[in-house]
Amino acid sequence: MRFLTADLPKVKDFTTQRIESAGASEVVSAIVVDFFKDETFPSADIITTGNILHDWGEDTKRMIMTKAFNALPKGG
Repeated sequence: MRFLTADLPKVKDFTTQRIESAGASEVVSAIVVDFFKDETFPSADIITTGNILHDWGEDTKRMIMTKAFNALPKGG
């Protein structure tokens, strides 16, 4: 089983350091995703968000959630 955590470029190095210090590098990787610029999210079986949706209005929230839903297996 593998896990990805997605962040903006300025956060990725910090996240990678935290993953390594926790000894989780074999199962967790940090990647860069910009939900404003990237057309799609990486395919995934599960997508969670934290400290994301509360910052934006309804249209932006819907855009983010649609990209997340589309990255999931058929039927979400």
